[in-house]
Amino acid sequence: MFADKNKFRPVFRVDWRRVVFLNFAFDADLLSGEVAYPLDLYEGRAMISLVAFETTDIWFDALGKWTRGFVNPFGRHLFLNVRTYVDVRLSRGIYFMKEFVNRPIAIPLARAMYDLPYAFANVDYHCDRRGKRVFGKVGTEGAFRFEGQWEGEASAADKGGLAEFLVERYEAFLGKDGCLRRFRIEHEPWEVFNFKLRLLDLGIVAEAFPWFEAAEFVGAYFAEGLAGVGIGGREEFGRD
Repeated sequence: MFADKNKFRPVFRVDWRRVVFLNFAFDADLLSGEVAYPLDLYEGRAMISLVAFETTDIWFDALGKWTRGFVNPFGRHLFLNVRTYVDVRLSRGIYFMKEFVNRPIAIPLARAMYDLPYAFANVDYHCDRRGKRVFGKVGTEGAFRFEGQWEGEASAADKGGLAEFLVERYEAFLGKDGCLRRFRIEHEPWEVFNFKLRLLDLGIVAEAFPWFEAAEFVGAYFAEGLAGVGIGGREEFGRD
C-alpha cells in the first residue's frame, strides 16, 4: 500500500480485474532514448511488463460512490500496458511506454489528465475460470496474442523477489520533456498466481518497439484483481 496514505487523496477509484503480467528482461542499452528516467534494474537488466487487464466500477473519491452511476457507462475498458521500471530520487515506480485501450473516449482524457501514451486498439480478453485460462488479442492485422493458464494458489509476492519488484509499485512517472511528473497509486498488496504462458505473438508490440524481439521472457503472473484502487492527480516535482 502507498506509504504516505495519510497525505494521499485520490482523484478517483477504480477496480482492476483479470490482470495478467507478462514479464521480459532486456539489455538496458536497448532502452536508451526510450525512457525519460533512470531505469530500475533487476539483477543488472532492465525489465518490461506487458500488462493485460480490465477496469470497471470507477467513481470520484471526493464525491463518493454515488458517482458510479454517471461514470460507469464509460468506465469499462480493456488495456494492454507496456511498462518499464524506474528509480527516481529513491522512489521506485513505473514508466508507461505505450497503453493500448479499446475505447477511444479514454484517449483524450488520459492525455489531458496524465500525459499518458494511449493508443486505440481492438482488445479482446476471455477468462475461463473453470479451466483457469486466459486468452487475449490486441489489434486486428498483426495482432498481439497470448494464451495461458494460472496455477496453484494466489500468494503475496516474496520479499526481494522478482514478483515484488514488478508488481509492488505505487508511483507512475510521466513525460519526456525534462519536467518531472508523476501520479501516485493506493491499493492493497497484490496476491498473484504463477501463469504458464502457452502462446505468445508479439504482433503490434514488436511493431511499436522493434527491439522487443531481443527480449528474454522471464515469467508471468495472474491476479484476480484489486477493488477500489486509488489514483492520484498529476504532480510536477521539478526538472531533471
